[in-house]
Amino acid sequence: MSLLLAASIVAVIFIIASMSKPGHALGLNDEHQLVQCPTKPNCVSSEYPDDIDHYLEAITVPLERFNMAMSIVKQAIEDLGGHIQTENADYIAATFSSRIFGFIDDIEYRFDREKQLIHFRSAARTGYSDFSVNENRMLQLKKIILQKLEHPNNATP
Repeated sequence: MSLLLAASIVAVIFIIASMSKPGHALGLNDEHQLVQCPTKPNCVSSEYPDDIDHYLEAITVPLERFNMAMSIVKQAIEDLGGHIQTENADYIAATFSSRIFGFIDDIEYRFDREKQLIHFRSAARTGYSDFSVNENRMLQLKKIILQKLEHPNNATP
């Protein structure tokens, strides 16, 4: 009986993961900000400090390094196995997928030159909890980006 239960659980996980494949990042809202996280714990964002359940601090970029910030963010995403989906002058959307089941997470960055900030949002497309995968990934990306901004001539942080 326990083998049947385990097989059923794995099958359900594969079905949920396949449901996350179609889709795209939510993009910017009418106020030109990243969309706020839903109530589920599988999302983090730097855009809304009052949302303490999902908030992580934005990346501060010195103005003299802002021109290189987008290429540094793109390189950090690719270094960690992400795939750029969309980019324009002040926005990047990328995806990451889990190794085993293929769950898709959307990662977004909004570049605010005026305030010298890079805002970000990361959310799972499906499910409820992600066991802090998005939060940990964004903290890792943030660390890489900050190191590369501080030492832009170093190939790896």
